Amino acid sequence: MVLRIILTIVVGYFLGGANGAILVSRFLFRDDVRNHGSGNAGMTNFIRAYGGPATLLVIAIDLGKIFLACWIGGLLMNATGWKVEGQMLGGVAGVLGHMYPVLFRFQGGKGILSTLALAIFMDWRIAVTLFSLFLIIVLVTKYMSLGSSIAAFFYPVAFAICFWGHWAVIALSFVGWLDVWRHRANIRRLLNGTEPKFSFKH
Repeated sequence: MVLRIILTIVVGYFLGGANGAILVSRFLFRDDVRNHGSGNAGMTNFIRAYGGPATLLVIAIDLGKIFLACWIGGLLMNATGWKVEGQMLGGVAGVLGHMYPVLFRFQGGKGILSTLALAIFMDWRIAVTLFSLFLIIVLVTKYMSLGSSIAAFFYPVAFAICFWGHWAVIALSFVGWLDVWRHRANIRRLLNGTEPKFSFKH
């Protein structure tokens, strides 16, 4: 069982390290998204740097890699009777790989899209609820970081409601709070009134 857990973590982590924003900016634009704007390798900074259309490819990569990490984790842990926990573990490892990719000098994205992908795979109700909360906040305030941080804060709450009794899944869902931590600079700017509002213009 220990070997299966280790394989789940390792495979998930390296899949997560395939950062969509970095890969698309390099191969399509011969550039590095981290050289622009906030310096973050995430979807919001990618949109600001290159515009909307190519972002669809970034989304596809970042959703797909987490789905695959979850599926492989469930496959590896299924024989132990911990399929759901394996799916969650693989997905969380993928999120951490996205945030801290060893192949990209540990400079990854903030993890919002990756944690959304994990929620979609685990239970669509969690994804719909948190994405709706995020969307409402962004539409009202025009602050992506505010919507992301609030939705991420309620991430473990939503998982606790839907996976009550699966204590390992609930514990792992606190990866959502890491999203909040990685938005700490944005939160400071929000409090100071210097955080830029979201726009598709770049």
